[in-house]
Amino acid sequence: MKPLTSASNWSKTKKPLTLVLVVAACLVLSSPVWVFRVTATSTITSTLYTVDPSWGTGSYVSLALDSQGYAGISYYDFNNTHLKYAHWTGINWSIQTVDVEGFNGLHTSVAFDSKDNPHISYSAQNALKYAYWNGTAWNIQAIDVAGSFTSIAIDTNDYPHISYFSVQNGADLKYAVYNGTAWKVETVDSEGLTGEFTSLKLDSNGYAHISYLDITNKDLKVAWRDSAGWHTQVVDSAGDTGWYSSLALDENGTTHISYFDNASRDLKYATSEGPNWTIQTVESSGDVGTDTSLALDSQGNPHISYTDNSNGVLKYASWNGSQWIIQTLPYAGFVGEYTSLPNDQTSLQIDKNDTAHIAYCDWGNYCLKYLTAPDPAGNPAKYIQPIAKLAIAPNPVAIGQTVNITVTLTPKPPTISERFQAIILTVKNPDGTSCFVGPFFSDLNGVVNTKYVPVQVGNMSFQAKYSGQLFPSTNVTYLPTESNIVTLNVQQQLDPAPTPTPSPSPTPTSSPTTSPTPTLSTKQTSQYSQQSSSDPWQSSQPYNQNTDQYGGAEGTGSTKPQRANVYHDPGPFPVVETAVASVVAFSVTVGVILVLKRWE
Repeated sequence: MKPLTSASNWSKTKKPLTLVLVVAACLVLSSPVWVFRVTATSTITSTLYTVDPSWGTGSYVSLALDSQGYAGISYYDFNNTHLKYAHWTGINWSIQTVDVEGFNGLHTSVAFDSKDNPHISYSAQNALKYAYWNGTAWNIQAIDVAGSFTSIAIDTNDYPHISYFSVQNGADLKYAVYNGTAWKVETVDSEGLTGEFTSLKLDSNGYAHISYLDITNKDLKVAWRDSAGWHTQVVDSAGDTGWYSSLALDENGTTHISYFDNASRDLKYATSEGPNWTIQTVESSGDVGTDTSLALDSQGNPHISYTDNSNGVLKYASWNGSQWIIQTLPYAGFVGEYTSLPNDQTSLQIDKNDTAHIAYCDWGNYCLKYLTAPDPAGNPAKYIQPIAKLAIAPNPVAIGQTVNITVTLTPKPPTISERFQAIILTVKNPDGTSCFVGPFFSDLNGVVNTKYVPVQVGNMSFQAKYSGQLFPSTNVTYLPTESNIVTLNVQQQLDPAPTPTPSPSPTPTSSPTTSPTPTLSTKQTSQYSQQSSSDPWQSSQPYNQNTDQYGGAEGTGSTKPQRANVYHDPGPFPVVETAVASVVAFSVTVGVILVLKRWE
């Protein structure tokens, strides 16, 4: 299991509803836009629909799938204060207004019976109400004078069961069940203020299991019923936790719960193993994890949709048997603006083919949207965990001296025309401050070359971070990774390298025949190896081998190779060589003069 992580603490707040008018309406999309498949190793290719483009729709959303795998969605129409219901017919969306009385349709929950008729529980002017479709019309009933945070399940007899929070005569967790003739209401937990964010499922024996928030103690709790009655247990009591809980039961009867830790602002997940609970932090990067919705695939692996409030995006986490795979759904639109509200903005279901379906509110346009994932090829998802390697040279350096930084990600991008992107360098200075350099694009081989000039003396560290990305051309997702940490030693002034001392030359003799034969060498062995500053190959400025739109301005490209220093070594006896050359030249000159005299 993934170990727990932590984030900074926040205080729990509840803010009033503040809505921002958005003039632009949503456009109905009928063609595939972006699809993801949620098997243990899933594909990210998906279809996005705008279900109800009317402004003000999509909050308090709940999703269920009928026997054909078609979606039924209950939700609140804020503009008209009505409860609405949308159903996919296989061709288009059929939208109905269920309850037109004022302020009806908060905290909705929907489920199908064996005849594919929808049943909806919801809050109406603080009362608990229930609506069901009998095949020709909607039937509406008032169940309790107080009821919010509702969750509904249908048993094998097609009878509804509802968990909810009641503020009548206190603030309690309550449960209502229809027995075929009348509704029976029970108080499940009345210790202090308790019962918000309820989530209900029925086990194989028809008994209810409910997750909820203990408001007084700020704990996540679970309640379940058996032949002996109701039982309750604290699942997580660390800090202020248990918000936005969502519960599922697997075929072995194991309980799974996703929820939000309001203290650390993290997405968390708990599963039972007998009386004990195993708790994981699924994601802790920023303010993440409100509006959770949990579903299990055919292997019993959990999948969670939720809101990333830091970035206003819809996210999706899936457990592949060994680790959590975190995905941002980039085409989902803007979500998460009103995350202090106790409403459900996402709802997740997984069908018999392990395909994920998510209904959610796009707050950017304030309308109801829906994602599904029918991969026509049936391809499993492809994930690659790349390895990042960081190298810096030279090291050590003097302050103000330029260093060359190379980041290499392997394996390379999946096709020859693609690059890695969003590569960031984290730099920690000797004084403890940090900065970020980038983002960079790699070249076509997965390599980034860039430069850096240190301005502080001491040891500084560098690390490259890659945020991961989907390559749509091959449906391959490269997961996030971090490189090794490299420490760069920066000195005020580098110690000068020792100057090599040439061997003393032997004194030349008067007879050239006694001089040793001079030796020519191509090795760079002495102080005579200095390269001419006029050499046009001396420059090592970076250049870009690929002249596409990425350019080289952000550290892409390569470093131009330098030409090797090629010369002749004068050898260990330069003075003797000079003397021999002089004698030979003098002899040749005398010989020429004698020949000319003879011809006279």
